[in-house]
Amino acid sequence: MFVSGKKFYAFIFFGLILCWTSVAWPQAKRQERSRLQKIRAEIQRYRKMWAQQSRKEQTTLEQLSRIDREIDLLQSLIRELRKKEARLKANVFSTNADLLQLQEEFEKQREAYAARLVHFYKHRNLDNLEILLSVRSLSQALVWAKYMRRISEADQRRLRKIQETKTALEALNRRYRRQLADLNAVLKEKATEEKTLQKRRKSRRKLLAKIRSDKKLYAQKIAEYEQAAKEIERLIRSREKERLKRPLNLERVSQFPRLKGKMIWPTRGKVIRRFGKVKNPGLNTYYINEGIDIKAPMGADVRSTCSGVITAITWQRGRGNIVIVNHFGGYYTVYTHLSQILVTIGQEVKTGEVIGKVGDTGSLSGPVLHFEIWKEKTPVNPLRWLRRTS
Repeated sequence: MFVSGKKFYAFIFFGLILCWTSVAWPQAKRQERSRLQKIRAEIQRYRKMWAQQSRKEQTTLEQLSRIDREIDLLQSLIRELRKKEARLKANVFSTNADLLQLQEEFEKQREAYAARLVHFYKHRNLDNLEILLSVRSLSQALVWAKYMRRISEADQRRLRKIQETKTALEALNRRYRRQLADLNAVLKEKATEEKTLQKRRKSRRKLLAKIRSDKKLYAQKIAEYEQAAKEIERLIRSREKERLKRPLNLERVSQFPRLKGKMIWPTRGKVIRRFGKVKNPGLNTYYINEGIDIKAPMGADVRSTCSGVITAITWQRGRGNIVIVNHFGGYYTVYTHLSQILVTIGQEVKTGEVIGKVGDTGSLSGPVLHFEIWKEKTPVNPLRWLRRTS
C-alpha cells in the first residue's frame, strides 16, 4: 500500500509533534517542580534568618523590609501554585474523560461477551447435534472442526481484549487518583499561603501607618530610598565599565537617542513625583529623585520603553524588585517596586514588551512604578524623553 506525499509528510509531522511532546512535557514538569522548590526554600531561609532575631531586636524598617520580601516571595509561590493547579485540573479533566470512555468500552465488551456465553451454553448441544447429523463426509467434518476452532480462538481474543481493557482501566484509575491527590495538595498549600499573604499584608499596612505618622521613621525610610539609589548607580557604573572595555566595533547601535520626546510610557498612570529635588511630605527636608514615580493600579503592565537586553534584576530595601535594561550606547532604563518580574538576565526585549507588573514592594505610596533613564553614569529627566500625554 502506497501513501501519497502529503499524507506521508502529515504522518511525519504528527510523529515529530508526539516525540517533542513526550520529551518537552516531563521537562516542563521538572522545571515547574524546580521553581516551586526554589521559592519554598527561599521563603524558609528568609523566615529562619529573621526568626533568629527577636521582634524587639528588629527595627520598624527591618520588619517592613522582611514583610515586603516575604510578601514578594509568597506572591511568586502562589503564582506558581496557580499555574500548577491549572495544569493539574486540565490533567484531571482529560483523564476523567478517558476514564469514562474506557469504562463504557469495557462495559460493552463485557456485555457482548456475556451475551456470547449465554448463547453458547443455550444452543451448544443442539447446534452440535444438528451439525453432526448433517455431516455427510470427512471433509465436511474437518470444515466444521476448523470453524469451531476459529470461533474458540475469536472468543479467546475477546477475553484477552477484555482483560487488557480491565488492566488499562485499573491503571487509568490509579493515575486519576494520583492526579486528584496532587491537585488537592496544591489547593491546600495555595489556601494556606494565601491566608499567610493576607496576614503579612495586614501587618504591612500597620507598619506603614506607623512610619507615616512618625517623622523619625519616615526620615529613615527616605534614607533607605537614597541607599537604594546608590546601589542602582553602582550597578549601572559596573555595566558602563564593562561596556567601555569592549571594542567599539562590538558595540550595538542604539535606537535610544532617536526616541527623545517620542518614547512610550512604561505604564499608564499619574506622575506623583518628578525628577530632581523633591520635598519630603511632613518634613522640612528634600531629596534628589533620580527618576519619576508613576501611580498606577496594582498588577498593571510595565513595558520596556525601548529595545534592549536585561542587564540586572535585583531586590533592594526601599525599592523592592528592580529591573535594569541596557539599551546600548550607554543608555539604561530602571524599573522598581515591581510586584512581578517577567524577564530574565540576558533576555532580549523589544520596545513595548511587558517586563513586569506594577507593585508596592518597598513603597510608601502604595502601587507605584519608579522609572529612571541613565545616560552613561548620569540620570536624566525621563519626562524629556517620554512622549507628551494629552
